[in-house]
Amino acid sequence: MTSVLYLDGHAGIAGDMFAAALLDLGLDEGALRRDVDALALPGVTIRTEMVLKRGIACRRFHVEHGEQDAHRHLPEILAILARAPLAPRTRDRATSVFRKLAEAEGQVHGTSAEEVHFHEVGAVDAIVDIVAAANLLGQLDPGEVVVSPLRTGFGYVN
Repeated sequence: MTSVLYLDGHAGIAGDMFAAALLDLGLDEGALRRDVDALALPGVTIRTEMVLKRGIACRRFHVEHGEQDAHRHLPEILAILARAPLAPRTRDRATSVFRKLAEAEGQVHGTSAEEVHFHEVGAVDAIVDIVAAANLLGQLDPGEVVVSPLRTGFGYVN
């Protein structure tokens, strides 16, 4: 029988929420910490804590760091992933996520994936969130991941 990870995305999900939810399943936080440390990002640590949200106990996942340069291009992020001694599945999954994000950003801005200038996605907390998700998905190893329809917003940018 194939195991299925189902994500109810009716209100979206953030990387820190995803990591916290997977840790709440009892996955190995020590293995996750080793991968975050392996990124060798100066001053970066993770912290988890149990909190109550609207009367429901859940875990929070925090990425802590000092002042960081949040602007990176895809090659810089891929270099961070390449030099870190991560499990191949973790590295491949995180690399794939960043490549897909860069391709989407490139399409929107009419440029190549390599020339995309990541802002928030290039920030340390986003890099750690994506590596955390890749690590934890590798630990869980679901046969399939199913996501409910995502609510898409609309709006205008000036």
